[in-house]
Amino acid sequence: MLCSTPQETLKQVETKDDESSPMAPITDLKDPERHLWIVTTAALPWRTGTSVNPLARALYLTRGRTPGKVTLVIPFLSNPQEQAKVYGKDLSFESPEQQETWIRDYCKERIQCEDEATNLQFLFYQATYNPSFGSIFSTQDICSLIPSDKADVCILEEPEHINWMRVVDPPAGPSRQENDEKEENEDLTQLQIAE
Repeated sequence: MLCSTPQETLKQVETKDDESSPMAPITDLKDPERHLWIVTTAALPWRTGTSVNPLARALYLTRGRTPGKVTLVIPFLSNPQEQAKVYGKDLSFESPEQQETWIRDYCKERIQCEDEATNLQFLFYQATYNPSFGSIFSTQDICSLIPSDKADVCILEEPEHINWMRVVDPPAGPSRQENDEKEENEDLTQLQIAE
């Protein structure tokens, strides 16, 4: 689902069915069919607010929803030295799947949220730890990981962390502007041929 324009949102507010409800339907997260994506820049076992709060929110939002409707989008540190710095020397993960299992087990055993932990989806993005900032930064475009047909609601946890630094490689192939210019030139050529 694409983002609504301000005009579409205003129209939804003006034409709502239930006049007693002050909420626009597009902002109602209670609908169990909505796809919710919670994006943050930290993950357990790092016990910081930026990892714990989004996890708690994601677990809560799975209640009453079909499994797979709530996804927690979190960083994976592939560098063992960075993992040791952030998670401690006694805990490391060779893969995102291994870290996901650890988080699910933690939720089931320590938080006692077995159903929620089972229903929660995880999506990992590659990241790096920056000791100068004491923060984790993405090394890939997070938005490109979310399928456009499931891009419904995105909750950004501490969005300033997500946007502080962009360490994404430039895209391969022609830029969007170059593609647009090429299409424009092809259209002009077709016009000239038609004349």
